[in-house]
Formats: sequence, C-alpha cells, structure tokens
Amino acid sequence: MRFDYPKPLDETDKMVLGEWGDPESAVDAVLIHGRGMLVQAEGIVFAYDDDGKLFVNGEIFSPVPLSEASLICDSRCILPETLDSSETLKSLLLKLVSLGYLYGCDKV
Repeated sequence: MRFDYPKPLDETDKMVLGEWGDPESAVDAVLIHGRGMLVQAEGIVFAYDDDGKLFVNGEIFSPVPLSEASLICDSRCILPETLDSSETLKSLLLKLVSLGYLYGCDKV
C-alpha cells in the first residue's frame, strides 16, 4: 500500500510546474482566467451525499453545496466553463489542489 500518494504540492512543484505547481495560481487560472482545467488525481475516489458531505480518498469535507459536490465528483476533468467563482468553491478547490486530489493542467 502506498501512503505517499497523492503528494501534496510544495515549493519545488511551483518551481518545476509553474502556475500548475502552485495551488492558488492553478485554481485562479481555471476559475478566474478560464485557462486550463482541474483533473482528479488518478486512483482517488470522489463521492458525495445529499447531506452536504464530499468524500475524497477517505477524507470528509463538509459542508459542501450539492451543486459543487456533484461538479467535482461527476467529471474527471473540471473545465472553466462549468464553474462559478464563488468563494466557497474557490476555497474547496484550493484545498483539494493543495492536497493533491486535483491538479491543474493545460487543456488537451
């Protein structure tokens, strides 16, 4: 069993990956500037319930609006055009990118 996956982002990632290696820059690129996308890390399970709980890799994030939970869980790639720029969504995406559950990249 691997205990080091996904790897949270750190300062070296920022130097190597540029804006995609920095959680705030990655989320801003997609959420505010409409560039790139956020992608679920491979092998990580995303689920949610009707009570406002988001489950990611065994962790519970709560409360999460149902629309945001379904957006994050129901699509492997989160595109800018599917997002609104609410502060709660930005905060949640920032946390998920920081922990390595989502990562930012250019659209393919």
